[in-house]
Amino acid sequence: MSKLQENNNAGALSHIRVVELGDIPASYATRLLADLGADVADSRIGNRVALATSLAEGLGITEAAPSSRAAEEIVAAAEEIMRRAR
Repeated sequence: MSKLQENNNAGALSHIRVVELGDIPASYATRLLADLGADVADSRIGNRVALATSLAEGLGITEAAPSSRAAEEIVAAAEEIMRRAR
């Protein structure tokens, strides 16, 4: 348990769920949110060129580049979200 959690046993953000979208600054912010009690997903979605390109083309990443790392990250995040929603 972090010092922030010790100071706030209930967790001010215990009702919040977080999926990280980004790189190093986002990782730091995600850790802070977790310290405040947020439920942070295990999967991460990185800043990928293939993802941005597919969105610009009006496609989902699993349509535009189904075997890319970006598609793997999106599928993993979607599966985790669905698993947690049950």
